[in-house]
This record gives sequence, C-alpha cells and structure tokens, in this order.
Amino acid sequence: MGDAAALRLTESQYRTILGNCYDGLPDEACGLLLGPLAIEYGWRVAFLATAALGATWLVVWAAIARPPFLPKAPPKTTRVQWPNFLERRVWALMFSYALPAISPGPVLTILALYLNGRLKLSQGEVNQLAWIPPLTWGLGYFFWGWAADRYAEANRRPVGMFLLLTVISLTLGFTTATTSVALTMALVSLSTFIGGGFQMVALKVGSYAFPREQAAMMTGIASGSWSLVNFLLLRVIGQWSGWMNGNRWEEIFWLIAILPCVGIAVWLVLSRDRGLHTVRA
Repeated sequence: MGDAAALRLTESQYRTILGNCYDGLPDEACGLLLGPLAIEYGWRVAFLATAALGATWLVVWAAIARPPFLPKAPPKTTRVQWPNFLERRVWALMFSYALPAISPGPVLTILALYLNGRLKLSQGEVNQLAWIPPLTWGLGYFFWGWAADRYAEANRRPVGMFLLLTVISLTLGFTTATTSVALTMALVSLSTFIGGGFQMVALKVGSYAFPREQAAMMTGIASGSWSLVNFLLLRVIGQWSGWMNGNRWEEIFWLIAILPCVGIAVWLVLSRDRGLHTVRA
C-alpha cells in the first residue's frame, strides 16, 4: 500500500485494507495456470501467460485506484523518510513478520519436489494439487485480517493471537509423519493459511508504530525482510546443507515450523514498551 492511498482512508479503513492489499488471487491464478499450460504448450507459453496476468492486474489497479473509487488524497505534510535500523519498532516489525510468516515462501517452492520425490506423485497429479496452498494463503489474509479487526481491534500487542498462530504453525513439522496425500496437503495448506495470518496481524500491529504517512515504508520493511529470510532459508535447506538433495525432509519441515517461535519470542521482548514508536534500541 502506498502512502497516498493510506492517507485517503479513515483510521479503521487503513488498518483493515492493509490485509486486503496482500490478496493472494494472483498466486492462486498462477498456480492454476502454470502447470497445465507448461505441460500442454511448454514453459515459455506458461511464463508469458503469467506475465500477462500480472499486467492485467496492474491495469485493473490503475483503473480503480482513483476517484470516485477512492477519495482524493490530501496534500502530504511530511518528508520522505528512510528506515532507521536503530529504532526498535523496525526490528519488532521484522521479527513479527519475516520469520513467523515465512512458511508459504519455502513451502510453495519445495512442495512439488516433495510430492514427486517423497510421495511419488506424477507431474500431472502434482499440478492438480499445487494450487491449493496458494489459495489457503490468500484465504488466510482475509480470515485473519477479519479476526484481527474483530478480536484485537484496538490491541497494540495481541500476544494471544500471535501465540495461537505460533502453536498452530508447529503442525507443519508433522508433515513427513504421514504418507497420505490428503493429510499432507491439509498440513501444508494449514501452514500457508497461518502464514497469511501472521502477515495480517503483524501489519496491523505495525500500523500502530508507523504513522499512515509511512505506510509504504512499513510494508516495504516487512516484505523486504520476508524476502531476505526466504532467500537465505532456501539456501540453508538447499545448497548450504544438502538437505534437499539428501531428501532430509524431516529437518526441512521442522526448521520451517519452528521459525515462527523464534520470531514471536524476539517480538515479545522488543514490543514490551508501549511507546515503541519513539523508543530506540
């Protein structure tokens, strides 16, 4: 969400729309399109089709992100600011978002390899299942965004909701304990659903520490730290450890499952001060 869009919304609309702006519909559409198109027409056509979908999404956004669909933005009164990594609020946001919400990144990357290599599914069978976890990821945005607004409306430190998400996220570690395809997909899909929940709750909490004029910076910090963790994690479970080549799936899934515990534990320490937006580490 850009600063200009954030300034056009009321306070409640601002915190609610933070969740909706991360809608996962493009992910689900790509999951449905990519595999079948690649099998039928080749990867070049599949990638061109997903690029066209992304361009269409941008055209739709350009058409509706203006009056009368959005109120006219008021003039800006603050200067552009860069993230200050000496501020505790920056680290609290990163630890509440990047590690807890990381599951969908590596899970969606390794899912096809796991289904094919461990459960012996064909590529066609994998394609019929691969769209489900991105769908539950997107549904997680909407459900947990609603839950945060409903049950933690004015809670700047929703410890209970974060702990609930953390406990459920541990179920991913049991994925390798079953050879049932249905149960495997249920555990993986639950993990991406919870990942979307962490994103929504973390952004809602972050909106109390960052003023609306810094909405773009806040979401950039969150998304950037998430992407960095995803980049490093894929290398940890891949070329740095050899776990993927060695089919050490137990270690891989449990590592992903416990990262939310680490992130939320650090966030609990960093967020103890109510004046987080003015406190520096």
